[in-house]
Amino acid sequence: MKKRIAFLVQGARGGLYGAEKATVQLAGALAARGHAVRIWRLRETRGAGEGSDPMGAAIREAGIDLRDIDIAGRASPAAAKRIGEEVEAWGADVLHTTGYKSDVHGWWASAKGTRPFALVAIVHGWLFRGDWREWLYYRADLATLRRFDRVVVLSAFYERLLRRKGFDPRQLARIPTGIASFPDDEDCRALWTHGGPFTFGVLGRLSEEKNPFLVLQAAKRLVKIRRRDPSGWRIVFAGDGPLRKALERKAERMGLAGKVAFEGVTDSGRFFRSVHVLVQTSNVENRPMSLLEAAAWGRSAIVTKAGGMPEIVADGYAGRVVAKGDAKALAEAMDGYLTEPAKARMDGTWARRHALAEWSFADTLSAFEGLYATLPRR
Repeated sequence: MKKRIAFLVQGARGGLYGAEKATVQLAGALAARGHAVRIWRLRETRGAGEGSDPMGAAIREAGIDLRDIDIAGRASPAAAKRIGEEVEAWGADVLHTTGYKSDVHGWWASAKGTRPFALVAIVHGWLFRGDWREWLYYRADLATLRRFDRVVVLSAFYERLLRRKGFDPRQLARIPTGIASFPDDEDCRALWTHGGPFTFGVLGRLSEEKNPFLVLQAAKRLVKIRRRDPSGWRIVFAGDGPLRKALERKAERMGLAGKVAFEGVTDSGRFFRSVHVLVQTSNVENRPMSLLEAAAWGRSAIVTKAGGMPEIVADGYAGRVVAKGDAKALAEAMDGYLTEPAKARMDGTWARRHALAEWSFADTLSAFEGLYATLPRR
């Protein structure tokens, strides 16, 4: 039975990163399967400037109707009431939220569960950075999510976390993000037949929870380790965010300007065509899209032991897993692949085969359709 599925997302003008990509991908796939899909987007106007809107462009490119709701601050009961009225008038079966701001407004939009549509949330994760405001948002989100009909988690890590917080296991549904399309084998192999330096790549938002400074610390160590072969490698940062300028200054001060490049936001296909190994040094993670894309491209990855990343990168088979904040271990893992590039290629091949066998987006889509079919209609 086809459903009418309303998404409520949060976002402003800016980059299109993993959580946003996954949401647009899911909404587009549901629409392609014949479900009616519409997206409402909360846009905080405070401090917002003009600029490109990649998230809006991606939604429209997927052929999905987008309704923007501007709010002056982080919370707007009036905006939530408007969303609830519009979602109910549209005849939605489900209101599907992503992110703490959307979760809270979604609960308000449901008139605290009295409107006829069911409530579903996807947990993409929290930052856990110690800031008291973020701690309050996290606590408010947990309290809100307890009232939802179902809460979708992407990784076993977050499923365990929510169970420890007292969530009923029957409320939780673990639906890992799958991979919608794989590049062809020839495209994946082409990098290994080209000349040029061995390239490590960092892909994603350059922000505190991603701990990109750890990559620079490891790079400094790697310069010393590889001093007899200084020209054999480089690091590329692809992405933008609040730490970009500080990272560029830090790389300059550390004498890494010739080894590290900052390319800004770039297409993932272009990125992986020039990168041999993905490096992800987050302190907090869930199931990052960048790791799924790396596997699809047959690229090994070096990741920190954070969140759901070790569930994606099998240590010693698809890449290396190192301790959070350990620049020495990260440098040694990078040096290992430089010493034996054939191992990097072999691990990437293993990752791709595993992804092809286990991470089908068709399975993800079917799981969501099955979830929607079991939801109550009030």
